[in-house]
Amino acid sequence: MGLEINISENYPDLCEKVTREILTLSNQKLKTQKRFTLVLSGGSTPKGVYQCMASAAFRKKFQWDKMHLFWSDERWVAHDDPKSNFRMVSAALLAKIKIPPANVHPIHTDVSLKDSARGYEQDIAGFF
Repeated sequence: MGLEINISENYPDLCEKVTREILTLSNQKLKTQKRFTLVLSGGSTPKGVYQCMASAAFRKKFQWDKMHLFWSDERWVAHDDPKSNFRMVSAALLAKIKIPPANVHPIHTDVSLKDSARGYEQDIAGFF
């Protein structure tokens, strides 16, 4: 079994390919389970994927009511700070889709670092 390498011509093409992969995987998994979890990364690299997921071509194809979004990282700033990964995902994706608020699991930065880590650990443990 060989490794298949898919090369993209440009960033928008890459974002669309990744979006299609996420859509295919989520729909496959939701045939056999009640929910699908996706862990979001911050920064500029995945932003185009989030924008593509929220685009008119894709946003209605996802089963948002069964999807749960978690963060793999967050900058220790307020959620409305321009450096916030939550803010970036909110603008690129969340503001443009219909996902239940209970399905969005951000890292809270409005408490102490220790309380935030403990709270996120509890959120993850309680969910899974």
